[in-house]
Amino acid sequence: MEATVLSKEVEVLQQDITSLSTDVASLQNTQDELLQEIKTLEEEIEQQQTNHKVKEPAIVDIPDIIKHSHFDPSISSYFKEPEEDTDMESHDATDHTTPIQQDLELRENILYENIFRMTGITAFPVNQYSEDELLGIRFDTYSTSTNTFKTPHYMILQKNNIISNSDKEQSLTEEGKIWSVYKHTLPSYVPLLEYNKILDDSNESIIQLSTLVRNFLIKIQYKHDKLDQLLRLTRTQFNLDSDTDAIISNIDRDLSCQRILITFKQPVVRKLILELKLSLDTIEICTFHSNSPDKQTLKFCQSILKDCNINDIIKKFRLVIKTLITHKIIE
Repeated sequence: MEATVLSKEVEVLQQDITSLSTDVASLQNTQDELLQEIKTLEEEIEQQQTNHKVKEPAIVDIPDIIKHSHFDPSISSYFKEPEEDTDMESHDATDHTTPIQQDLELRENILYENIFRMTGITAFPVNQYSEDELLGIRFDTYSTSTNTFKTPHYMILQKNNIISNSDKEQSLTEEGKIWSVYKHTLPSYVPLLEYNKILDDSNESIIQLSTLVRNFLIKIQYKHDKLDQLLRLTRTQFNLDSDTDAIISNIDRDLSCQRILITFKQPVVRKLILELKLSLDTIEICTFHSNSPDKQTLKFCQSILKDCNINDIIKKFRLVIKTLITHKIIE
């Protein structure tokens, strides 16, 4: 009996390893393709510059490595390039820059931006006609279930004066400047008020804040990806025959992936719904709602999932589904 259980556990682990290996290989291939395309674009630009004869050298501004041009409307005004009186320079640059070269530069910048997005955090100065010190931070998260980047989030930090009230002088005095969150597009469930207390006048505090926000967003996205993996579990994987291959028909979740409602594919007369409450890392509450008389088996399955780490949720769900099949709760 123990040998059979161990064999099944090994089989599940091997399937998880295979799935992770596939994801890693896919990401590696994507990175290789991006690097190869950048190399090709650089060669095309170099060849074009060699073939293009310019009578007099023109002063052309080097394009930015990353061009942020799509921002949330609530903060977009803070990311506009300042207008400069460069009519003559622009005219000279236009004379010696072909549309093809401009297109290549744009495509190259997009590829560079995609590479930087893989790091998750990108900081950049904010152009603003004021004396305020502003810094923009972009957060990117990647979905392994869809192999796509999610919509980025932005945060603007501002350096403000520290004002204290002196009891002796009965006047306000300026002590220095510290960073604080000025504007952002982060979801409401991110504990930004708590994280904001970390900020002071140092760059290290900015790094610490950015890391905390990034890690929080990653954990939320990781929960979403794990739930998407559950939707890929099929009846054929558990040797069940059916007209439809889905073993889970639907998963309802909130944006923070904290409250989950999983509906199993069952005949109309047989209801099987699993309600979960998740923290960032574990399953805190697990409750089955079913009209099955076998309450003992359902409680046993709840005990398997309760306090389960999110990393192990697929493995635990496989065990729960096998148990439900064995006791004819899922047929």
